[in-house]
Amino acid sequence: MLGQPLGPRLTLLLVGSSALLATGCESLGKGGSGGSVGSILVPVEVEEEPPVLTLTVDETAVVAGQPVGWELVLVYPDGDVEPAPGAAIRSDLEPLHFAATGELVPHLVGDHVLTASASVGDATETITAPLSVSVGATAEVDLALSDLAFPAGESVAWTISAWDAYGNTVGTGGLYPDVGAAPLALAGSTIEGTQPGAYTVNATVEGVMDSEVVVVTPAAPAAVELTLSDVDLELFETTSATVMVVDAFGNPTLADWTLSVNGPDVTTDDYVVSWNNVTFFDEGTFTVRVDVDDTSLFDEVGPLLIDSTGPDITIDTPERGAWNDGTAGTV
Repeated sequence: MLGQPLGPRLTLLLVGSSALLATGCESLGKGGSGGSVGSILVPVEVEEEPPVLTLTVDETAVVAGQPVGWELVLVYPDGDVEPAPGAAIRSDLEPLHFAATGELVPHLVGDHVLTASASVGDATETITAPLSVSVGATAEVDLALSDLAFPAGESVAWTISAWDAYGNTVGTGGLYPDVGAAPLALAGSTIEGTQPGAYTVNATVEGVMDSEVVVVTPAAPAAVELTLSDVDLELFETTSATVMVVDAFGNPTLADWTLSVNGPDVTTDDYVVSWNNVTFFDEGTFTVRVDVDDTSLFDEVGPLLIDSTGPDITIDTPERGAWNDGTAGTV
C-alpha cells in the first residue's frame, strides 16, 4: 500500500489495481485550536492495459493443398498467453478448408490475405497475415485436338492443358505432343500428315499423360487409272475392270466411279456393264471408260476389236474351177 498526498486533507492510497481516496475532516475546538482528523477510503478503479491479439502462421508460402498451422492468442502485459476466445480465420480469395487437426488447407493459387478475428473484452478484434499459394503437382492433363481427323496434306491444331488436384492451372509452355513413330509431323501448334491411318498422340506433364487418336484420311481424288483383265475378247466374253483412284500423295481413295463403253455405232444393246464387269453382245470397236464421280478425272482402255465371225469372202478373179471327181483333169 502506498499513500500519496494530494493536498492538505486528501491522500490516494494504491492497493493492487485499485486506488483508495482518503479525505480528511477537521473539528475546531475552543479558542480556535485544531480538532481531530479522520479518513474515509473511497475505491477508484484504475484501467488495466489490455492484452494484445497475436496471429502466428507457420508458413508464408505453400503449395495448394499443403496444411498450414496457425494460432491466435492473447498476450498480456505480464507475459501471460492464452488462446483467443472465438478465434476464426478466413481468406480474401476463397472459403478456407481445414484439416481434421485444425490446420488451414488453401486450395486456390494466389496471394491470400488471411484475416483472423477473436473476442477481446467486449469487442471483436482482427489481425491479418499474408500467405502465398502456388500451384500443386500435376493431377490432370488434357491434350485437345481441333478435329479428330484430317485429309492427307492438311493438319489439326493441338493444345495441352494441365491442372493440379484443386483445379489450378499448371503451366505447359514449351511442351509438345509426342507422335512417337507415327508418320506425322509437328509444325508449330499443328499436327500434319500425308499417310492415311489412325495414330496415337500423347502429351505428358510431370509424369501425367493424356492420349488422343488422330485419323489421317485420303485427300481429294487427283488421278485415276483403269485396267482390264482381258483385252483380247470375242463375242459374248466378259472383261473385268480394276479402277484405282488416288489423291495427290498417291493414297488410294474411296471415290465413287462409273464405267461406260463407247465407240463408233455403239449402242447400249451392244454391251452390259455389271459393276466392274463388261460383257460384249455385238461385234465392233469399243472403248471402255471410267469417270470419277463429281470430278473431271477419267481414264480409258481401247479401242477393243470384237470380231468373232469374220467377213464373208467372195473370189471373182481368177475364175473358179469346177469339181472333178474323175481320175483325170486339168487343174
